[in-house]
This record gives sequence, structure tokens and C-alpha cells, in this order.
Amino acid sequence: HGVTHTVIPDRIETGSFMTAAAMTKGKVFLKGARMDLLEVVSNCLKPCNIEIVQTEEGVHVDATNVCPKAMDITTSEYPGFPTDLQPIICSFLTLCSGESLVAERIFENRFMHISELQRLGANATCVDGNSAIIKGVDQLTGAQIMASDLRNGFGLLIAALAANGETTLSRVYHIDRGYYKTEEKLTSLGADIVRVKEEF
Repeated sequence: HGVTHTVIPDRIETGSFMTAAAMTKGKVFLKGARMDLLEVVSNCLKPCNIEIVQTEEGVHVDATNVCPKAMDITTSEYPGFPTDLQPIICSFLTLCSGESLVAERIFENRFMHISELQRLGANATCVDGNSAIIKGVDQLTGAQIMASDLRNGFGLLIAALAANGETTLSRVYHIDRGYYKTEEKLTSLGADIVRVKEEF
């Protein structure tokens, strides 16, 4: 018989915008988001003095007083840390004080974003293909970088937003595969993003 059903919110998009707020020291309301689907990420961000509050309407994230601290991350099956958020949290860790170790336990060769973060001035090194060591720096600097897949594309995008100067991010069609009207959402939050036609 007929029913009314509400599809659960995308936990990866929720985590992506939470991390974007953390990276840029911003504040965002994620309408319809549910933290019970993403407690592991919330537990990683809260020690950095990021306020995350669940309401009936969604999740409020306030990172205006963020104090970025290094942390160790290991991806695993749900409800563990999502592999799809690994490239995104790596961007945040580039500005966290101390040394972080990120271990990928779901997919192989998922650290192609590390070399691109280095172009922005990150102190990050890929180790044995399945882990990365990231030492926080004071500031990233704009550069020409390239997305090689959906999630590392979003991670590089928020790193560019936190960097000094102008960054050109190519192959943004990867981001379009998993995020709807990304630049419009980020621009509405104050980001300075202009999409230009890519030459192939």
C-alpha cells in the first residue's frame, strides 16, 4: 500500500560541508542533515573547538573559533570513518598543528590528492600507497591544481578556499558527479568562486 517516505540525507555531502566550514573557519546550517549517520566525523572535529549542534531542522556547524589539531584517521566500513571523506579531511589536516597519520583501509591508491595539496604548500607525504603523513602548516598558497576524482576534487576545492591568493582547479566535472550546484552553495556562504570553461 502507499506510504510517505523521506530519503535519508547524504552523509558524505554533510561531512563535506562540515569540513569545508572547519577549513575556512566558517559557519553553516545543513538543512535536513543527521549527525547520527556521521558521529565518527563529528567526534573528530569537536576537539578542534568546532560547535556541532543537531536540531529538528538540521545541523548547525560553527567553526569561527576553530583550533585545528592534528589527528590520526583510519577509514573503515560504516559506521567507521568514510573512505569518501578521507581526501576531504586530508585538506583540513594540512592546516592542523602537529602531525597527522591518515590510513586508507578500503581502497588502494586513494592519495592522488596529496601531490596536488603539495602544490598549495602542504607538508604532506604519501607512504606505501595506503597512508599519508600530514604536518600542519600555517598557510596554504594559491596554485594551479587538478582534480582526479570526485572526492579529492571537493577536498582540493576547500583547500583552495582556505589558501591565500587565487587557485585554478581543473577537471571540476569530477565534482559535478556527486555534488549539486557546488559553487552556488559555497558562493552563497561567501566563497569567491567563478566557473570557467575548461580547454581540453
